[in-house]
Amino acid sequence: MVSINIYGSTHADKIGARVEGLPEDFKLDKEKLQCFLNRRKPTADIYSTQRREDDKVEITEETGAIEGVIYNKDAHKHEHSSYLTTPRPGHGDYTSAITGRPIPSGRMTAPLCIAGGILLQILEQKGITVHAEVAETGDIAAAAASGDSVGGIVKCVIEGVPAGVGEPDFNGVENVIANRVFAVPAVKGIEFGAGFAAASMFGSENNDEFYYDENGKVKTYTNNCGGILGGITNGMPIVFRVAFKPVPSIAKEQKTVNLETGENDTVKVQGRNDVCFVPRTPPAVEAAAAIAIYELMFDETEIRRE
Repeated sequence: MVSINIYGSTHADKIGARVEGLPEDFKLDKEKLQCFLNRRKPTADIYSTQRREDDKVEITEETGAIEGVIYNKDAHKHEHSSYLTTPRPGHGDYTSAITGRPIPSGRMTAPLCIAGGILLQILEQKGITVHAEVAETGDIAAAAASGDSVGGIVKCVIEGVPAGVGEPDFNGVENVIANRVFAVPAVKGIEFGAGFAAASMFGSENNDEFYYDENGKVKTYTNNCGGILGGITNGMPIVFRVAFKPVPSIAKEQKTVNLETGENDTVKVQGRNDVCFVPRTPPAVEAAAAIAIYELMFDETEIRRE
């Protein structure tokens, strides 16, 4: 069984991931993993967070186990402490305050990408590719000018998964992928194939008709099902889209409560925040999808968060 342990927090000294139970003959391409992590780093433009982390991963390898560590170099450890008293709307501050859990952060997609990036390399060796890209975002420039933020949609395509993977009901392919993808902060929705658009189609429009290709392989003319029928892959590309909410940290004053005084209050977020973090999310979606596909095809997977 593959075991994934993700640890750290946005303002801790370090964050990282340890993956155990890997094939003993697997050799990690460290440079390729670093390039994968670089895709989720903040960009130099004015719309990205001004927090500057190089996200250089340090790798320790053992037989069947790999650990990757990233040291936080630009953390402001007390930057968010006041928000446990006056929680920011749209953030996990309030729920963190009442449960005693750490405030969730998009920074933790970095160790997710370490774990998922390792499994991506194994999947690629088996002829399976995972690719995500931004499908749409709101007007970033307009949001920045008004002190606001926007979200967007990321499309992911998984190719090379044969027909027959998955099972009906609770362990269907959609179920497992959705479970892992919702580990990415700010994900608010996921749809497979035609998704919600299928609700307004006729059955004759939505159904994917079958045919044999030149190699005698069963395929479909369309892919409204997103490569999944009855929770099981049909051999076509697995296609899904993920909706990300707008960045909740905005420069506008917002209404909140003061959990110490028990009175209504206001909060204006000060800090180094993205206007739109969607351009940095495709590798996180790929990482989550890789974990799900690896679990579905090759092994049971246990994921822990410390």
